[in-house]
Amino acid sequence: MKKCFVFVFILLSHIACFAEATIVVSSYPWQNMTIAEMLGDIKGMGVSKVSMFQNMKLGGGGKYKDTKFSYDMPDEAAAEAMEIFRAAGIRVVSIGHIYLKDEASIAKLFDFAKRFGIEAMTVEARPETLDIYDRYARKYGIMVGLYNHPYRAENVAAMKKYPYATPEKMLSALEGKSSLKAFPDCGHWGRSGFDIVACIKKLDGKVGAVNIQDLDSADECEEYGKGRLPLADFIAELKRQKFDGYCVVMFNVAKDGSQIRKVGPSVKFLENCGLKK
Repeated sequence: MKKCFVFVFILLSHIACFAEATIVVSSYPWQNMTIAEMLGDIKGMGVSKVSMFQNMKLGGGGKYKDTKFSYDMPDEAAAEAMEIFRAAGIRVVSIGHIYLKDEASIAKLFDFAKRFGIEAMTVEARPETLDIYDRYARKYGIMVGLYNHPYRAENVAAMKKYPYATPEKMLSALEGKSSLKAFPDCGHWGRSGFDIVACIKKLDGKVGAVNIQDLDSADECEEYGKGRLPLADFIAELKRQKFDGYCVVMFNVAKDGSQIRKVGPSVKFLENCGLKK
């Protein structure tokens, strides 16, 4: 009987361990650098997962050092990229933002993601394409999350390009989609004048991953805990929802590297909130 209790305790401990949000760093602030250079910085933070935009040169000393990371990069360049990530001990777990609309390109995207072991992607493609993404998400076992940019009611063109700018629009788009989730950015909710905690509550049970930003008074990215957004309350609400997906540390790009310098302390902030690397 004692052995049985020990087994149950160990099992529950493992379950508790897996039911935790995980810290991921976005490549976005390193756009003026190469992937090889970026990975050195991220490794120094003790982070092992990255969310990639498809616009950075590989770097390193290989044949394809000047090739940009992308779903349609040559197979040989993709192999070189995988080796760069492997050597750094860092995994690509997410890619974005995706606007593809033709099925052939979408199929190629998912093949690429599967090859890299990518588990999630942010999508802002038109609503009429979501059935295709839903089908491929189910087929490949990859989480497809709807992303948001700031809500600007007066800007019709922007709202057409960014159709999931409010939690309500996101929820409406998810109706009837068995394999799609929400992958919101709380910084863009903040720029929209929304209460980020109220927004994430509206998506309870629908959130697959989140992008996290803090904002200064001018709505520029700020080190976590030093801006105007209630990030501690936001994380607390994710915990209440038993959220166990990726929390992506997101900053803008700056030529002087000032945004990159804010990433490490922001990772520490999330760790202090109880998230794991």
